[in-house]
Amino acid sequence: MVDDTLVWDVIAGRISYNTLIVAHDLEIFEKLSDSSKTLLGLSNELGLEERPVEALVLMLVNLGFVVSKNGKYTLTDVSKKYLLKESETYFGGMLALSNKSNWTCEQLKQSVITNSPQVYSGVDIFDAHIDDNDKSEKFTHAMHSASMSAALGWPDKVDLSSNHTLLDVGGGSGAHIIGILKYYPHLSAVLLDIKTVITAAKKLLSEYNLQARIKFVSDDFWKCEFPKADVHFYSQIFHDWREEKCLLLAEKSFQSLPEQGKIIIHEMLFDDDKSGPLMASAGNVGMMAWTEGKQYTGSEVKKILKKSGFQNIQIMPTTGYWSVVVGCKI
Repeated sequence: MVDDTLVWDVIAGRISYNTLIVAHDLEIFEKLSDSSKTLLGLSNELGLEERPVEALVLMLVNLGFVVSKNGKYTLTDVSKKYLLKESETYFGGMLALSNKSNWTCEQLKQSVITNSPQVYSGVDIFDAHIDDNDKSEKFTHAMHSASMSAALGWPDKVDLSSNHTLLDVGGGSGAHIIGILKYYPHLSAVLLDIKTVITAAKKLLSEYNLQARIKFVSDDFWKCEFPKADVHFYSQIFHDWREEKCLLLAEKSFQSLPEQGKIIIHEMLFDDDKSGPLMASAGNVGMMAWTEGKQYTGSEVKKILKKSGFQNIQIMPTTGYWSVVVGCKI
């Protein structure tokens, strides 16, 4: 007999997601950051009745964000690393955007029917961020929080010891520049993005004392000449665009880079048969809602780079769901 567990698990998934958002908004993780607490003690600190707090906490236990021992509750290492404000890899910006984006089932349905993004009611995401500083800043903060862990997880996988300058194309908050400049103290970096994003990035990067090694360029990477660099880095850029546009970007990088220059594509990649991982599939649906793009397989990205002239192409898992595809201009 085929039971209904899978259907219920998917339904529970939506409840789980909402639980995480609400627990974060109520600062349950912050309240548990200093010591273990009983349900009564946590409820008193929150100023809430014990019954709803228990419902949230028990779900957090089942999800792996909280552990229970001897009647007290404490945070797991995952929560300490990603759900506390003091952490460099805090996911708060991403959770805030997820809570406010109001992407409904009806909008998903309209994205499917029209084959067009619907998160901003059909307005192009990049046009919206050019015209609306508030939207741009919130989105940049969200991407920063979702990128910092990944940004610290790939630099040791790619040998840039003989390179000098990394150009982060559409680099958003500069999270990956933080990761690479921390790991390679001899490198400098150029952050290329639209003006509203650069403004937000400068605020975020000011905390890291790296300004002397970073050049900021406010421009449209589709239209401008790329600043000089011997490494071109694209994180979550290819997935915003159709394959033919990704090829245009790769060709533009190939023409701009010097001999022995490198291109690095950083994405959540599908397995070659596209049967997983789950987050790549979820991201693929997300791209339908936000952009004209999709998630790619490593082989698809490799094919794009090879077609644009790059050689010695390698696909390397880095951390979590993330991978890099690296090519060299020879």
